[in-house]
Amino acid sequence: KKNPFALLRVSPSAKIAEIADAFEAAVIERPGDEQVLLKIKQLLLTPNARLIAELSWLSEVAPRRADQLVAMLDRADAASLLSAMPDLPPLSAANLAAEGSVRLSDIRFIPLLIKAHGQISSEATLSALNSTRATAGFARVESSQIADALRMLRTAHARSALAAIVAQKNPAQALADLLNHGSDTHDPMLKEIFREYDHWSSPHLGEIERDIDAALV
Repeated sequence: KKNPFALLRVSPSAKIAEIADAFEAAVIERPGDEQVLLKIKQLLLTPNARLIAELSWLSEVAPRRADQLVAMLDRADAASLLSAMPDLPPLSAANLAAEGSVRLSDIRFIPLLIKAHGQISSEATLSALNSTRATAGFARVESSQIADALRMLRTAHARSALAAIVAQKNPAQALADLLNHGSDTHDPMLKEIFREYDHWSSPHLGEIERDIDAALV
């Protein structure tokens, strides 16, 4: 919901004039947010700055279908979202799974998140993105930019998965269930989730150790 394309209600294929029109309409609707909306507009008009927004949106999905999926999130309709996931292209599936994980605190999205990331191709993503940019009238993206941006996206998605895990009554068991689900322990996305869990759990382990030491005194 905080993605710039969602906030201005435009698709990644929108041309400069369409983005400007969407900005004007948004200001009329929300005059108190004009400065925030101006920053969003500037971001979408800057080829390098808009890359993460493009990759973290439902860019491969038709606008009407994207609206339907977002509405499912708004209704917290996890069952419909989970059933829709297998038919989505990998990048859009990963973004939706990450959002479902963090917004609905539902760990059922995490295996789908891991699977989707395993299917994302840098080459296919680059080709699709440059095709969309050609339609919108923006400069092409280089392959090195895509590789860096996808790494950033994987980390962001791992943090979304972590949010769902730590929202459970037993986070450690929820993490263990991921392995029991048949996930490859060498999978980059799973390793990223474990890395984020380690960062989260370290302070908590210290607190437990202090409590044990205090109890033994």
